[in-house]
Amino acid sequence: MQRVTYKWGVCMFRRDYNSMILKRIEVHFNRVLPFGSMVAWASAVAVYYSQIPQRFALYDAGIGFVLMLMSLFKKRLNIELKIGVTILIPVWIGMVSFMDGGFDSAAIQLIMISNVLAVLFLSRAKSTAVAFGSVGVFLWFYAYAYTHPVDIPVKSGMALWFIQFIVFVFYLFVLHTVVYSIRGYLLENIEELQDSMERTYELAYYDQLTHLPNQYHFSRLLSEKIEAGERGYVMIISAKNISVINSIYGEVIGDRVIVEIARVFSAEMLKDELLARVGGNEFGFFIESGDEQAFLMRVERYMTQFQNEFHISGMTKKSSLILAIAPMNRNIQLIKPFIRLKWP
Repeated sequence: MQRVTYKWGVCMFRRDYNSMILKRIEVHFNRVLPFGSMVAWASAVAVYYSQIPQRFALYDAGIGFVLMLMSLFKKRLNIELKIGVTILIPVWIGMVSFMDGGFDSAAIQLIMISNVLAVLFLSRAKSTAVAFGSVGVFLWFYAYAYTHPVDIPVKSGMALWFIQFIVFVFYLFVLHTVVYSIRGYLLENIEELQDSMERTYELAYYDQLTHLPNQYHFSRLLSEKIEAGERGYVMIISAKNISVINSIYGEVIGDRVIVEIARVFSAEMLKDELLARVGGNEFGFFIESGDEQAFLMRVERYMTQFQNEFHISGMTKKSSLILAIAPMNRNIQLIKPFIRLKWP
């Protein structure tokens, strides 16, 4: 899953990189499936006319049929299911090969290939399950060899069996350790890069005091609304007496005034409206409305909110507001000069 939030019309998200990688793999995996089926059928024909037991030709033909089915229904099948089937195919062939040729066959190598596929394409928990399953397959080899003749008999070749088992388990351990160490390192670096990009984005497009969009970002968002054909009004509110407040109470209190104004207006803002800090003591608004009376009612709501909610503890000097208003539509950005008002 992706963690998604929306801030001032911009999608801010933390990606699930494992899912993204899996989706990219699926695109190429689907292209390989029909070729894999043709290779399996070609192998079946070659085996049929060779000295290899003809049942292996049937096995190859069956694998080709399975791959072709997955190709035909690729959009309906989950990528992990397709990968799981692909992992099971070499395991099954390995088991059949061991029954025919013991360790002289490619049984162990095929089981190893299935584990490589698992650690590359599946989650750690699922690939670990595949590894334990592979150990179980090796123990099945031992049980089969105990009752059937193979190239290394169990009773007389116990030491060789033990060595094979230790090497096999060690291979699985090294494979998982190395691959997941590399994957973890890469994902950590990708996440650090994304954190850096998000921080850069925040610095470039948002005011660091109020965390509202800055003037540049406000202009971009307005342009997008114009291009989308939205109609509404642009309003610039300037907080007066900020310099006086800084002189009397200090710049820390002056900053608190700006932050409080941003808080009060943000609490009143509707979903389709924009609010930005476009200057030291200026705030820009976009209020979507095709009706002048409805827009003026929204302005009244903002001013009432400011009058009722704005409060800085210990400050007696109040800040008044200067309003500049102009309508905007899709043809021309500002169709009238700004109308200037003072509040209160």
